[in-house]
Formats: sequence, structure tokens, C-alpha cells
Amino acid sequence: MTKRLRSKVIQHIVESWPLDAQPRPLAEVLYKLAVDHFHTPEAAAAEFAEAHEALSLTELAGLRAEADNQAVPCRFAFNGKIADHIQGSSFIEPEDSDATRKAKERRLNYESYEGFLRNLRWDEFEACCRGILAQLGCPSPELTALSNDQGIDFFGRLSLRDRLGNQSILPSVDSMLDVWMVGQAKHYQKTQVSTPDLRELVGSVQLARAKAFADGGAALQGLDLKVCDPVFYLFFTTGTISRDGYKLLDASGMISMNGAQIAAFLADNDIGVVQGVFDTAAAVVWLQSHGHG
Repeated sequence: MTKRLRSKVIQHIVESWPLDAQPRPLAEVLYKLAVDHFHTPEAAAAEFAEAHEALSLTELAGLRAEADNQAVPCRFAFNGKIADHIQGSSFIEPEDSDATRKAKERRLNYESYEGFLRNLRWDEFEACCRGILAQLGCPSPELTALSNDQGIDFFGRLSLRDRLGNQSILPSVDSMLDVWMVGQAKHYQKTQVSTPDLRELVGSVQLARAKAFADGGAALQGLDLKVCDPVFYLFFTTGTISRDGYKLLDASGMISMNGAQIAAFLADNDIGVVQGVFDTAAAVVWLQSHGHG
């Protein structure tokens, strides 16, 4: 029973911990959640908190490390000075640099972006993906046709020249270092992305590289993949990705962003933010600027 309670408490922290929550001892958090959210008698909750503090700390630390490794936003963090205190991941500590403070303040808009993404139409989400490529530095990202898109929804070409520490002023090899960014957008509300979705993207890119098109190439005009061109395979979804999907992503080298990651990316880049606050109308204008037209 107490093991099940610990699982529920940790799940609540992972899914619902306030982003700006102040530091609190983990034992106190366990006790309060057990009483307030899971209706545990106070005496039993106190015993539970004492007995499960160490295990909960280890489990939360593992979940936090896993989230960081996968670049997935995490709602909680550990206090920089007191190891057994947890806080909201956007709580500003006195020692934070100005850059860190600003980054945490932007992430406070994260939940607004989650709601915004859920309410998009599928074609609006494709426009969002095109906008993401623009934010990443692609000068002229493209959307494919609304129908018969050959399994590819968006693409762009990114020059690495300005991102190299040894960029040459005179003509040099750095001017030839470009990479294609080719992706698929899945606007899923409840369905998880699974391995067939990911395999479809890989197959579609390989067919495009081979110039094997069912429509003669009309939908992918501008995507001129050569045999040895480097490609980043991008899979963006408003939903979640299955465990097997993550295994395939890791094994293949594909790059993904789920709904939480996209929300965090938009927040980090102040998309649709007016005077420090997320504004839906401003975000829609941004979407329209990257739409099919």
C-alpha cells in the first residue's frame, strides 16, 4: 500500500508540481500530498513520509536526470543548496545568473503553450513546425502540400557556417557545410506516436533522396536531396511518444519533440509573448506568418 502511495505521490509531483513552487523539504512534501491529495490519515502519512523519503529522493533524482538527458521539460527541481528540498523548476534562486533568471521566467509561460498547442488544427500545427525551423535558423523553411505530401510535412536547409567557431572570412569549406532538416508533424490529442510513424518518416526521406515520387515530385519541390547530403530527421508531435518509439529514436538518430518539448521551445523563444505574458492572438499571428498561405 505504501509503495503504491509513493508511486502516486511521485506521479503527482512529476505531472502537477507548480513551476514556481518555493523549496520545501521532500519529507514535508510527501506528508502533505499523502494527506491533502490521497486522503491518508495524518499519523500514517507521517510514518509514510519518514519511511519513503530516501527512496522517493532517489526515484525523483532519476526521473529528473532522465528528463534532462532527453531534453524534456521537468516541473520540479532540487534546490541548489539543500539537496533534500524540491522546488518548481522555474523557481529563481538567489545565486541564479541573469541569463538563468530570464530563462526560468520564460518557462513560466509553458502551460499556456501546452493549451495553445492542444487547440490547434492539424494544418496550424504544421505551420508551427515550419516556424520552429525558422527559429532554429533555417532561412526559408517550406511546408509540403496539404494533401499527397509524400510523408514529409516540412523541410528546410540550415547553413552551419555561422555556427562554427572557425568561420573563415575568405571563401572556405565552411561555406559548403549545410544540413537538411526534414520532418513530419503529427497533431495527436490522445494517440501515442509509435514505431510505424517513425519508420514512415525514414522511408519517406529515403524515397525523396532517391527521387522516387508517386506524384512526380510536385509536393516536394525545393527538397533536392543528394546522395550524400546530411539530413536531420525531425518528428514533431503534440502528443506523446511510446517507450518503443523512444528506443527507436535513440537507436536510429532521429530527433523528436513531443508536445511538452514543443511547448517549452515556444516558451523559451517568447513566441506570442507581449510584455512578458503569453498572448494567444500574437501567437496566432506568428502561426499565420508560417502557414500555407
